Amino acid sequence: IFSQIIPKVLIGIKQEYLKNLMIVQQTRKEDKTILESTYNKLNVKCTVKEFFDDVQNEIYNSDIVIARCGASTLAEIEYCKKFSLLFPLPTAMDDHQLENAKQFKKKNDCQIYNQNNIPYSKLRELLKSLDLPALIEVPENHVIRRSFYLLDELPGRYTGGSVWVEATAKNSRDGVSSIIIGGNNWAAAWAKDNSNKPIFTVIPGGEKQREFSYRFGINLVMYSMTGNYKADQVHIKSILKRLSNKSSEKSEK
Repeated sequence: IFSQIIPKVLIGIKQEYLKNLMIVQQTRKEDKTILESTYNKLNVKCTVKEFFDDVQNEIYNSDIVIARCGASTLAEIEYCKKFSLLFPLPTAMDDHQLENAKQFKKKNDCQIYNQNNIPYSKLRELLKSLDLPALIEVPENHVIRRSFYLLDELPGRYTGGSVWVEATAKNSRDGVSSIIIGGNNWAAAWAKDNSNKPIFTVIPGGEKQREFSYRFGINLVMYSMTGNYKADQVHIKSILKRLSNKSSEKSEK
């Protein structure tokens, strides 16, 4: 049903909003090619698979989760504390998915919909409210790769996932991206228990990978606090020359 619902919602949204969306969707084999083609025509970035090895990680990195209402699915959403759009399976025995959703809603931020009576206009307005700037994958020469440590990769608990920043950072005074999004789950790599031991294993690189995730964290903090000062270093000779000239002028006075 989601292979029908989601494209129908997107078709009614202007391109200025669609360009900022990233769809990650699990679907049946027979729907995969059609979905990818539809999203490509709409210029919507997407990852469409028949199966995801780590659903929890995909949920963790999402802004909105659209799902059925099985107990295990709701448990994953609650664990990751994500806003969700829930569509109970109408053929579920004793309508238990609807009851699951009602109980879930008491303690979690979600909206429940009947798949036979979908308010498409409301869903479109909801997606439009995700007013994110245009994003690009972090370039090789981006400042965040060298704000303190020199990093080729930006690993977390996982590695190899895409990392996204603002395409222009035009809304920022100093040209620094206000948004950094990635699928490597950095927080899990950094997390420690009360005895200061790591809570989660890192995959596949072990503790060396965790060390580099810490280094990325330091780069992230430096980038957030000092902006693009590293990029400004290309002007260091001119800056020093001007400072030298000012110092000479003061000495003459």
